[in-house]
Amino acid sequence: MIGRRLLSVLALVGLLCLFAGEVNAQSPRGIGGYSGRYQPSRPTVSPYLNLFEPRRGPIPNYHLYVRPILQQQQINAQQSAAVQQIQQGLQQTQTTVQGPTGIGAGFRNFSHYYTGLR
Repeated sequence: MIGRRLLSVLALVGLLCLFAGEVNAQSPRGIGGYSGRYQPSRPTVSPYLNLFEPRRGPIPNYHLYVRPILQQQQINAQQSAAVQQIQQGLQQTQTTVQGPTGIGAGFRNFSHYYTGLR
């Protein structure tokens, strides 16, 4: 009885694998046209959870685990703001239209010296 059931389940799985094709769970642009991955505005796990880690030496867990994470988050925020500022400056320079340079110069053009010659 168990052998027949196992055989039928294996046959069903084999049949499904035979007809299975490539299936994408989401479109390349993501759900609703959103591209990119989720990035929360702040960390989803508090660094203060590391206070409950077993101690490893004479340094308190706050100074060993929590404070370095908080400092790194502050540095990351500062660098992110600096990168955004640089990107905005770059976008501004790319959108400004520069006028043409020069005044119509040409090679061996002496017409401004010799007005009668052409």
